[in-house]
Amino acid sequence: ANAVPPPKVRGAPQAPRDPRVGLRRSAGYRPPVLLVGEGNFSFCAALARRLGCGQGLVATTVDPETPADSEAEAKGPVALCRSQGCEILYDVDATQLLRVQQLQGRHFRCIVFNYPHTDHEYDDVSICVEGNCFMIKAFFLQATQLLRESGEIHLTLQDQPGSLHRRLEIPQLAAEASLELVDVVRFRHGDWPGYRYVGSRGQRPVSAPDFEPSYTFCFARTGARRPSVAARLYPVCLARAWALGALLPLRSPLDRLRPERRDD
Repeated sequence: ANAVPPPKVRGAPQAPRDPRVGLRRSAGYRPPVLLVGEGNFSFCAALARRLGCGQGLVATTVDPETPADSEAEAKGPVALCRSQGCEILYDVDATQLLRVQQLQGRHFRCIVFNYPHTDHEYDDVSICVEGNCFMIKAFFLQATQLLRESGEIHLTLQDQPGSLHRRLEIPQLAAEASLELVDVVRFRHGDWPGYRYVGSRGQRPVSAPDFEPSYTFCFARTGARRPSVAARLYPVCLARAWALGALLPLRSPLDRLRPERRDD
């Protein structure tokens, strides 16, 4: 059946740009922050520049450290991260975070995983979906135990009708780790100068247009806070194959309404 078109929101007030790169004012990226799957550490470097300091930022990559990495520390994102006080960890599996000695006994206000994916080829969609579901669910289960009670997990993904990530039903995977979606915000690469996504060593950096449109999905412990209008609308987008961007202009005026009126 053809997808039902989303409601028109022509004339709805646009949400004001948050000076802190559009993220929610509750948790945002305030340290301590754990960054998972950093690849080339360029997002960590961009975040350290944005915050003005890298203290309290812990950035990890699945790749093991090599002599080439030590030589590269004299320049590039890793050098910037270290100069700003960031902690860099190599050989960290997102599905085995609790086994990392440097993370044991620590709890973070925010845990970030940008564009998670496995190495499965996209040609075999069913295997790709199954592999990514396993990885993200395992990540949620591990990350929850490293999260502060009031903290958030931020997952940034490309999201549009028909995309792979819509098949993963990520809110349901989060629910299995006692997490719920509390907000969805647009991820704009222009807010992060110098950030170029690399999944793992040897992969080419991916340009921003390849990931448009991207959104950051914010998860918190179930019942910890009231989900935003955007979070509550997302299941509707999934069910009706709507583009999330068509509904986000509604979030600003609706989120300002009294809670008892938001369901009208």
